[in-house]
Amino acid sequence: MSRIPNDGNYSAPLKTYKGRTTGTAACNVKGALSFARARHSGFFYSLARLLRLKMPEQFTYDVDVYGTNGATLETLKRDSALRNAVETLLTSGATNVSLGGSKIRAEFPRRGSPENADQVKTALVRVAQSLEMQSGGVVNAEASIAKVSLPFMLFAAAGFAALMGSGFLNRGASLINMFDLLPAVLVTALGLLAIAGLAGSSFLRKHALAAAALPVALTLTCFAVPLLAMAACSMINISLGRARLPDSIERVTGYVAQLHTKGHPCVLEFMRPSALDLYGRAVRQVPISCLGYHGLSGGVTALHLYELRTNPGFLGAPFVDREEQLPDESEGADPN
Repeated sequence: MSRIPNDGNYSAPLKTYKGRTTGTAACNVKGALSFARARHSGFFYSLARLLRLKMPEQFTYDVDVYGTNGATLETLKRDSALRNAVETLLTSGATNVSLGGSKIRAEFPRRGSPENADQVKTALVRVAQSLEMQSGGVVNAEASIAKVSLPFMLFAAAGFAALMGSGFLNRGASLINMFDLLPAVLVTALGLLAIAGLAGSSFLRKHALAAAALPVALTLTCFAVPLLAMAACSMINISLGRARLPDSIERVTGYVAQLHTKGHPCVLEFMRPSALDLYGRAVRQVPISCLGYHGLSGGVTALHLYELRTNPGFLGAPFVDREEQLPDESEGADPN
């Protein structure tokens, strides 16, 4: 790797965030590009071709560039300083070197600065300088990887928010068996994945850097889909179950046990009767919210009489809607 002269008018700081180190340098060029090691096989390459995304062009014998072709590409290829700088960054461990938002960015998938940090900073500056000189201030009208990835980031955030929201709306309710909801979640997830796949691929085909953004887009989609599916099924099962299906009311004597010493979950263990027939299933304990059961002595409460309200669930996943402790003569007894 040849040493490239730096320019005092530029700076290229390296910052580490969440396990990744990123180097940036200001670049007064509009448009977006991305340089990466050539990959003409593998999962993401095959998926990009299957989705008919715009594929990269060859920049050097083992480096591809996304976002340019024709005369602009030939001009960039002839700049030996640019070729050397890109090679320096990729050899130093950068997964890609991209232009977007008037910045050159190189991402390193590890904590801490690269061993040759000074050379990396110098190479970032040289990439910025070369693109400014060769492009005339505009390289194309494409969106950057960050902008292409933004809708998928919002999708993932919506999935997380929906799951948190469903927990708030369904507070106080607990599924008797969490696996009862699994079939509905799987069907919903497959439907959401199909919709997200169609919408996402249609969106990606509009952008030249889509193939470069594909790994991030797919990861975020796979994160969002199960969260949205769980949130939707939980809200439908519990909210519509409460609204449209009658509760069953049972009285049992038992005690509340905390399965772990810290926090959730809690269960109501039955003593009399030792089991209940709930929706065709013999149940000896039911999960309940730990709210109101703070300071459990030895992890359990004394024996009490409880009134249980259960619901079959709109999607066929029964849940405990509410439990209420009733006064009885067993107050204060030891479950052991």
